[in-house]
This record gives sequence, C-alpha cells and structure tokens, in this order.
Amino acid sequence: MTSCKLLMFVLVSSAQAQSPAEVTEFQALLQRGRELQGGGRHQDSLRFFEKALDMAKGMGPLSESIALEWVGSAYFERRRLAESERAFVRCLELRNRLFGGGNERDPNHARILASLGGVEVALGRYQQAEERFDMTTSLTFAVEAVETR
Repeated sequence: MTSCKLLMFVLVSSAQAQSPAEVTEFQALLQRGRELQGGGRHQDSLRFFEKALDMAKGMGPLSESIALEWVGSAYFERRRLAESERAFVRCLELRNRLFGGGNERDPNHARILASLGGVEVALGRYQQAEERFDMTTSLTFAVEAVETR
C-alpha cells in the first residue's frame, strides 16, 4: 500500500464516527485553505485551516494532525512564529501517538520536522533547527529504505 493510500485509509478510518458529509466538509476546508495559501492569501487560508482544525478535533488524532500541519504553515507565512511552533509541536505529538516511536512508518514525519526546523531558524534557535534538520535527513533515508523493501 503506498503512503498516500495508507494516509487516506487511516484518515477515513479515524473519521468513522463522522458522517460522510462531515468528512467531505473537512476535506473541502483544507482544499480551499490550500488554494488560498497557494495564491498568497495567507490570512484567508488560515481561517479555513482553523475551521478544519476545529472540526478535526472530533474526528480523531490523524485528522487533527493534518489540520495542525496546515495551521502551522499558515501561521509561519504570517510570521506568527510562536503559534506556528505550537501547532507543529502538537502535530508531532499526535503523530507520535499514532505511529509510535518508529516514525519511519510515518511518511510525513520528516516534512513536519523540517517545517518545525524552519520555525526554529526564524526564531534564531539555530542549534535546535540543525538537530531537527539532522533528524529529517535520517528519517528521509529510513523512509526510503522501508519503501524499497
């Protein structure tokens, strides 16, 4: 099963208690937020991502972590660094709970660590950022090794 298919399976599985309409609305909020963010409308995108996050809190930890990653990104683009950091840290906490200590099983973990490292660079915490980037590199190689098995 590819990582994308696995993510969709887990997303749908974690939202089993939700109606299909709620899952569709959650996905639509994220999609609209991504469109706005891609167009440079970061404040507008943040409103959609925050709505998706509110909705995701009742859908399970994977949905919440997905929304938190987008919220963290939108905060970063608005230079709201402390909020961005909190969102990425919480995202990682949720994903660690979902995937356990072996984060090579989570294909998105390296990207989230890199995003958090970017926040740390912007905050002037270069040592912490370097450690995050080193972890990102290690995980990227671990994920590639797992995928080639």
